[in-house]
Amino acid sequence: VVDQRCAGAALTTLGVSAFAKTLIDDADAATARSTLGLLPYLGRNVLINGSFAVWQRGTSFTPGANAQAFTADRWFCNRNAVANYTVSRQGTSEQYSIRLQRNSGDTSAEHIRMRHVVESANCTPLIGKTVTLSFDARVGANFSPASNTLTVTIGTGTAVDEGSLTFATGWTGAVNASTDKTLTTAWARYSVQATLDATAREVGLLFSFIPTGTAGADDWLELRNIQLEAGDQATDFLHRPLGTEVALCQRYFAKTFPLATAPAEGAGLNGVLKGKAAAASNGEPFVSWRYPVEMRATPTVMLYNPRGAGTDGQRDDFAAASSANARVNTNAPGGCTLDNGGTQLAGTSHFFIHAAADAEL
Repeated sequence: VVDQRCAGAALTTLGVSAFAKTLIDDADAATARSTLGLLPYLGRNVLINGSFAVWQRGTSFTPGANAQAFTADRWFCNRNAVANYTVSRQGTSEQYSIRLQRNSGDTSAEHIRMRHVVESANCTPLIGKTVTLSFDARVGANFSPASNTLTVTIGTGTAVDEGSLTFATGWTGAVNASTDKTLTTAWARYSVQATLDATAREVGLLFSFIPTGTAGADDWLELRNIQLEAGDQATDFLHRPLGTEVALCQRYFAKTFPLATAPAEGAGLNGVLKGKAAAASNGEPFVSWRYPVEMRATPTVMLYNPRGAGTDGQRDDFAAASSANARVNTNAPGGCTLDNGGTQLAGTSHFFIHAAADAEL
């Protein structure tokens, strides 16, 4: 090696691969991350919650016909025209999965779909490159699609953050590459590749299947450990620390409730926002909520009464609900303030309220 006349020749003698040579030659950390297809915090997997570890909205859902439902954080499900399906968390904290199950007795052949849209700001490592999507899947004994087929679509658009509702065919400049996979009742790992155009600015995934006949008790699909990365080879799934995964999810959805508590009326005091009238007698309670992380955009904020009685979405002192005037006063990606619409309340009481903030794509 000492006798080699240049670094390139020395690396070849040492058996260093061409990819590693490129990495060594990178001028700075940012270039090296680009070579590796990495983003700060995300790592090589640009998907958030591909492990299905985070379920802030609940762990079981029965979306209605045509309903556009976020289930596990960052994952969006729908079925046109009919309902008759359930989305639920399966497994344990060591390894969760998501199950899309057709209700027993259902006879509709409408697609059941699950989507994930990557924020445009996080798409940079993928644009103009070959990408690989990998995932674990299995099906129930009564899974009804012909040949146990799951259709997997990697799609792009040329606009910025057009969102889940219009993906996959409604995006500006939409280009979609679909692949069919034949699944079995045993867990197995699958992968698909696509090359993304250099003009793309947004990336989305779509998993879909077409049921047939009348659903049995085990007409379901389960998915877990979903990863999208730059390159033409699938690598081992990247398991992030739970705290990191939660923080990434909170850019899109945050709540005052404990992590394991779905937003709802009457959910109790844990995490609640508390306000008291400013005056000693009567006044308007005012409270600030700083979101756990800076959100993707100014969110839509929903309000919840923490007591199991009284008026929904209102402050409560656990003796009586406030008048129906609780509202979001100011709001920005970093946080919001809540007041009572100019209506005074008794200054001797503390008033409690829960909230959730949604800035999903």
